[in-house]
Amino acid sequence: MFSVKTEQLLILVQLAIICQVSSDQIRCDAGVYSTGEHAAIVCHFPEKGTFKEKGFVVYEYTNNPTGRAIVLCASRNVSTCQIQEQGYTLEHFTNEQLKLKIPHVNKTFEGRYKCHLTADKDLESCDCILTVKDCLAPQTPTGNETCPSSQNTSSDLNILLTFFIPIGLLIIPVVSVGCVRRWYRNRHGQLKPFCMQSLLGNQEDHHEDLDLEQFMLTKKDLVRIMGLLDRQMNIRSGNDKKKSICMYSTSLRSLPTGTEKGTFLVVELGSTHLIVHLVKLTKDNPDAQEEPTKIPLDIKHGSAKELFAFIATHIKHFLRNMGKAAPKKLQVAFVSPFPCDQDGYPDKTCVTKLTNEFHCDGIIGKDLKWMIQKALNNKGLSRLMVTVIVNTAACTFMAGYYKDKRCKAACVLGNGFSACFIKDQSPTETSDRDPRLVMNADWGGFGNGGHLDLLKAKEDIELDKYSVKPGKQIFEKMVTKIYLGEIVRRKLYDDDEVFAVDDHSTLSKRFRLTPDYISSIQSDHDGCFSNTKRVLQKLGVKLPTDEQCLHAQTVCRAVVLRASHLTAAALAVIINRCVAPEAVVAITGSTTSEDDFFLEQVKAMTQELIQPNRNIEILPVQKGTAIGAAVIAAISETFADS
Repeated sequence: MFSVKTEQLLILVQLAIICQVSSDQIRCDAGVYSTGEHAAIVCHFPEKGTFKEKGFVVYEYTNNPTGRAIVLCASRNVSTCQIQEQGYTLEHFTNEQLKLKIPHVNKTFEGRYKCHLTADKDLESCDCILTVKDCLAPQTPTGNETCPSSQNTSSDLNILLTFFIPIGLLIIPVVSVGCVRRWYRNRHGQLKPFCMQSLLGNQEDHHEDLDLEQFMLTKKDLVRIMGLLDRQMNIRSGNDKKKSICMYSTSLRSLPTGTEKGTFLVVELGSTHLIVHLVKLTKDNPDAQEEPTKIPLDIKHGSAKELFAFIATHIKHFLRNMGKAAPKKLQVAFVSPFPCDQDGYPDKTCVTKLTNEFHCDGIIGKDLKWMIQKALNNKGLSRLMVTVIVNTAACTFMAGYYKDKRCKAACVLGNGFSACFIKDQSPTETSDRDPRLVMNADWGGFGNGGHLDLLKAKEDIELDKYSVKPGKQIFEKMVTKIYLGEIVRRKLYDDDEVFAVDDHSTLSKRFRLTPDYISSIQSDHDGCFSNTKRVLQKLGVKLPTDEQCLHAQTVCRAVVLRASHLTAAALAVIINRCVAPEAVVAITGSTTSEDDFFLEQVKAMTQELIQPNRNIEILPVQKGTAIGAAVIAAISETFADS
C-alpha cells in the first residue's frame, strides 16, 4: 500500500477518467476538486448488448433520500438529453458515455451521484462521490505550503488515495507519490498548487523526481530580480561595464488624441519576416493591408547594403500589387528590430546593437533612416519619405494608448523581450512635446553580467552554450517562446526513463520543439492529451502513453510558468515607477498569442509584486504594430507641419 500527503489530492482529478476502455459493467467517475474549478461527472455504460432504447439518468441523492434527477437522456434513433437542474452542463453524450460538466464548482455540488441505465430491464447503477475542497493558499505564499486537510491540520498526515482503473481484464491501482508544491494563480484568480514530482507510480516502480524545482521561483526570488532590474535601468550608458539593459528615448513626440488620420506605409522588419503594411487611419475603424515575405538567412547574415536593397525591392513589389489603392506619395514608418539611439531626433537614428540573430556588417552606429532612404532612392522610390524609425514596443504602446488612454506601458515578447513606458516627469520638465516622454527598454540582455546565474537550470546553460550568441540575451532566452520550446525539448530528451528515443529522433534535434508545439501542449485540458500526443509523435515518440503526455504537460507548464513570473517581475518594475494608481499594459508577441495561461499568470503575479493600492490590467494587442506605427507617423507629420 502507498500513502500520499493531502497536497496530492488536486493533481489526480483527471487520472480517473484518462482511460475510456471497453467494459461490460456500468462505471462512473467524479473526483476531488477545489472551489472554482471545472468539475466533471462521467458515466461509462456497457458497450455490448442490443437495446431498442436506452434511458440514462444521473441522480444526486446526498441531501435527498429519494434522489433528484440531474439529467435525463434517451437514445434510440436520435439521442436527446434534458438538464433538470441548474448549474450543470452536458458536455458529451453517446451510447457509451455521459459527461456532465459543472463550471466553477462549489460546496453545494458536493455529494453522492448515481449513474443509472434503463432499457428492457433496469441495469446496475453506479455510485460516485464528488468532493469539493476549500483548499486556498495564503495570500503571500512562501513557496512550499501544503493544502490543509479538512480532517487533520497536521502537515505530516498521510492519506491513501487510490483509483482503480480497468484496463482490459486487469484492475491496476494508480496512486500518487509525494511532491513538492509551488503556487500559481488559475484563471479564476485562485492560488493553486503545482506539483514538482512524478504523478504516477506503483509498488514495484517509482518514477524519478521530475526535477522541476529549478524552474520554480519564489516571491523572494522575483523581488530580488526586480531590484537588480531596477538598478540596471538607472545606470547611465557607459557608466558600468556590467550594464546589460539598453535604455533609450523614442521618437514619440506626443500621445495620440484619437483624431489622427491619413494613409501611411509601415515597413516592419521582424526576426523571420519582413511585412509591408498600407495603413489607413480613420476616426472609427483603422484599416491595414499587409504582405509578408520570409527573410533569407544569407540576407540576415549579409551586409547592410544587401539587407536594405532586399527591403526596398519588397516595398516596390508591394506597391505594384496595390496599384491605385496606394497614393503616389507616402510617408514611411520603419519598425526596427534593433535598439536605436534617437536622441538626435529628427535628424539621426543610430543602431546601437544587432538583435534577433541578425549579423549584418555596416549597421551599428549608422543612421538607419538614411540607409533606408538611400535604398528606396536606388530602386526609384524617391517619392516615399522615411519619416520615423520606431520599434515594436513603441508601436505596441501607441496602439494600446490609441485603444485605452490609461495605457502606461507596453511589452513585446516575440523573439525578443523589450518594453516601452511613459517616463514620469517632474513639474519642471517639458510635458507632451519632450521627445524623452516615452522611453524604450531592451530587457533581453538583462543577465548578461551574471545577474541571473543562480536561477539558471541545466537546460538554460546548455541552450545558451549552443545558441548563436552565447552569453548574450540571457533574459530573452528565459522568457520568449522560441527558446521556451528548446528548454522543454532538452528537459524531455534528458528524461530518458520516460522518453526512450534514439539519438536520431526529432526530439534529439535542437529547436525542433517549436512555439506552435508549446501552444498545442498548453491547449490540452480534457485529459485526453490529443494535441500533446500529436506533438510527441512529430518529435519521434511513436506511441505516446498518457503518462508521457502528462510528463510533457508538466514540464511545459513549469517552464512557461517561470517565464510568466519573470515577465511579471519586469513589468512590476515599470508599473512601480508610474504615478497613476491604475495602469494598463499593452502586450503582444508570439509568446503571448494563443496562451491564456501565460497572460493570466503575468497579470496575477504582477499584481502581487507591485506596490499596494495599485492595479494592473493586461491589454493584449495582436497585430497592433502597423496601427501604432501609423499613429506615430501621423503625429510626426503634425509636428512637422507646425
